[in-house]
Amino acid sequence: MYSKWKCSEWSECKEGIQKRTCTNINPSCNIEKPKTQKKCTDKNKIKKILFDVKLDALKKRVIYGQDLFVAVSLFNLGVPGQVNVSLTYEITNSLGEIIHTHEEIIPVETQIEFIESFEASEFPLGSYKLLAILEYAEQTEPAQSEINFSIREERSAWFIFWVLLGMAVFLGFIIYILVFWRPNRKHTYYYKDMKEKISLAQGKSRDDRKLVYKELRKNFNDLNEKEKKELLPLMEGLVR
Repeated sequence: MYSKWKCSEWSECKEGIQKRTCTNINPSCNIEKPKTQKKCTDKNKIKKILFDVKLDALKKRVIYGQDLFVAVSLFNLGVPGQVNVSLTYEITNSLGEIIHTHEEIIPVETQIEFIESFEASEFPLGSYKLLAILEYAEQTEPAQSEINFSIREERSAWFIFWVLLGMAVFLGFIIYILVFWRPNRKHTYYYKDMKEKISLAQGKSRDDRKLVYKELRKNFNDLNEKEKKELLPLMEGLVR
């Protein structure tokens, strides 16, 4: 079991503070309560954002029982110099309920990259969103980044077997089409061509008809049985 927090949207900045309300949907289990207020500054009175954050999940499909690992990059886009920034992580499920949150203070000069791990072994199967909120002094609004990930069951050996079997059946079907179906299309082409040549040879001399007969014999084996039975008497009539 794990706690679920449902939080409202952040209010507008008022007297340097933004607020929201968070309700614990599962009071029997308790985790750290998400932030319900944070510092802010009137956009008309402050500098533009000088920091940015980027998240990149090492694996967006996490096997049930394993942890989530995320590459975190923090950038100082303003004047170089060490600044302590607050980085808050929130994981929400598909219903928008916050099921995990924690905060850390990180000193940043120009750029820093690191791997953050999240204990997801107790998360149920499903889809989730990880939100990172970066805060620092004299900001217009928090810089933030988010990624989606999912918790899935590990695919068993039987699942892989059936996938491979399906691929083999599909490949066999393609081979069948190439080997048996395409020749039938050739037969239709040869049949029409040969029948036309027989018709044109009817008014020619016996020697010319023999030459046509020899030419027709080259493609005779490419015909199907029905076409052979129909054209063979016509071909033999050329040399009589």
